Amino acid sequence: MLNPDAYQVTVFLRWVHEHAIATGVEGRQVITAKIDGKYRSKTFMLDQLDAAGEHAATVNAAGANTYYRTHLIDRDVPVYERGKGEYTSVVTHLTSDIDIAGPGHRPSEGKKLAPTTEAAVEIVDKTLPPTVLLHSGGGIYSVHRLDPPFVITSDDDRKRIRNVGRRLDHALNRCGYHVDHTALDPSRVIRPPGVINHKPGRDPRPVTVLRGYACGAGDYSLDDLERLLPPLPPPRRPERTGSAVVRPSTGSAPWEVFARNHTVDDVLDADTQHTWHPAKDQGGMPAWLRDGSDSDYSIKQSANGVVIVWSSMIASELGIEPGDGLDLWGFACKLAGRNPTEAAKAVRR
Repeated sequence: MLNPDAYQVTVFLRWVHEHAIATGVEGRQVITAKIDGKYRSKTFMLDQLDAAGEHAATVNAAGANTYYRTHLIDRDVPVYERGKGEYTSVVTHLTSDIDIAGPGHRPSEGKKLAPTTEAAVEIVDKTLPPTVLLHSGGGIYSVHRLDPPFVITSDDDRKRIRNVGRRLDHALNRCGYHVDHTALDPSRVIRPPGVINHKPGRDPRPVTVLRGYACGAGDYSLDDLERLLPPLPPPRRPERTGSAVVRPSTGSAPWEVFARNHTVDDVLDADTQHTWHPAKDQGGMPAWLRDGSDSDYSIKQSANGVVIVWSSMIASELGIEPGDGLDLWGFACKLAGRNPTEAAKAVRR
């Protein structure tokens, strides 16, 4: 017999993945908890969702912020990883995250936080009525469930689902309030109903179903979303005003040779999965913005060559924390899905 919290998590996971389960689509669900500032994950098959709910309830009861990975993946993940975006194999639903004004939330520049739950709900309903609405304890998650689920088999499929997510994020952001970019993030995690939001500096709050499974807008196909969502606006292309970054001139290690012969622009040009643009300098440091973000910048580079990843979405994809810095070699390797140390060993051989 599942305990009540585990039962809530399991019911939700079974609901969001219902069509994948019914049609025999293969995929794995990740439950991840943030403990001592680091993610610890466990992977479950779709026939193990009872166990997934029990695990989520157990680690959450111990005080850890607990999440589920919104998209299914094609492999088990190591305990200290959430699973890279490239592992995503099945999309059963898209989510958005709208923060409500209160402790622990800060809007992006030029935006303000939704003042009430009702205002946040209105934003979603006016944009694209959701299948289900969740209250995260500090905002709302909208859930747009897909029928049929979208199975990713090619790079074109990945581009298609990213584009739909980007369009949903942009549509929500037209409201003037701050909306986290979550729909386009292939490695996104959110809190499921049944757990407690243990956000620092705030009383613990439960994650609940705000508008339930039987009274939402119904399911959407990916074709529906492409038809209903507004097109993307032209990308912003701000001018850069900063000076060149100082790069090392000596040393024969792979990372030193790489930094001497390449720039951040070279690395970003080689990224076939995303589009990047120069952004306004940040404190004298050149910066770049990844397409789909409404932030002022996504990354910047310090005078000693370190690439500082500011975007939480990109940081999660690279397996680091927002604000962490990487040398150019490490940034290039992680952006390409490679382990920097193993890549260096391969070069040396």
